[in-house]
This record gives sequence, C-alpha cells and structure tokens, in this order.
Amino acid sequence: MFSRVRKHAQGRELVVASGGERPRRQPLPPSIVSSDLYVRGDVLSEGVVHVDGRVDGEIRARVVTIGVNGRVEGGIHCEELVVFGILNGRAEAARVFLMGGSRVVADIVHDHLRIEEGASFEGSCRRKLAETQALSVDGDRRLDPFPA
Repeated sequence: MFSRVRKHAQGRELVVASGGERPRRQPLPPSIVSSDLYVRGDVLSEGVVHVDGRVDGEIRARVVTIGVNGRVEGGIHCEELVVFGILNGRAEAARVFLMGGSRVVADIVHDHLRIEEGASFEGSCRRKLAETQALSVDGDRRLDPFPA
C-alpha cells in the first residue's frame, strides 16, 4: 500500500518506500558521567546528561540528573533538573526536583521547584516568571516619559 515493487535488471525485486514517509528521529541515549569520571570544564548536550561522577564546570542540556554519588560544582542550565546527589553553584531550569538525601548549596532560578523531605537546600530560589515580570515592569516605566 505504501511501497512499490520494482524489478531490478537482474530479475530481483526491490521494494521502494513512498516519498511521503520519513523515518522518525530516535531519542538520543543519555550521556553518562560515570562514577569513576571527573570532568573539569563544560558539558554540552542536546539531550539527557546523567552525572554519577564529578563535574567542575557548567552543564547545558535538556535534562540533567545528578545521581546519588554525583557531584556538580558550577552552573546548570536545562529544562529539567533532578538532584539526588550534590550541587554547589547555580541552576536555571524550568523544573527542579531536589530529592530526599540530596545536598544543594545553590542559587536556583526555576518555574517549578519541588523539595522532598530529607533534601538539604541552602541558597536562594527565584521563579523565572517573577524575573520576567520585574523586567517588563521596569521596561514599562522607562518607556513612559510621563508616569501616572
């Protein structure tokens, strides 16, 4: 129905897929910093990064998970951050989950933040929405030469 059968010059049949179908892109496997790996520098990924070792530097990815034995010293920028281990630094993510047993000393900018019982958190947390609203309010004041 979606393919055509052609005869090759040597008599073999070839099945040719129709041009309308495209193969779907397979999800990328996670990039893993294993427990025996120490990374000094930046880690950049379009997909998922799982840290069971240590990273001293910045991580930019779609999803970052710091495992129970994982440690990150630096900044994290992602859509979703899940921390089971240790984070020291700064994190900016749409969704942040600090799981029980995690130890976090960081400034966190987020849309949604969940801290489970047993997690240790020291630092500051701000919603991205609040930052955006503050910028637009300041911007409105600058644009209006005659404030009410």
